[in-house]
Amino acid sequence: MRIVMTTISETRLSRIDGDLKLLKWMIAFVLAGVAGLVIKAFF
Repeated sequence: MRIVMTTISETRLSRIDGDLKLLKWMIAFVLAGVAGLVIKAFF
């Protein structure tokens, strides 16, 4: 029973870790786009 619980928690953690990596990349992409627009507007 304990082995099954650790496997379930590990899969949840890996899924959350993957989602966080995806969110970080999405936020970085949006920030890069906004920074590009700001630089384009002022220079």
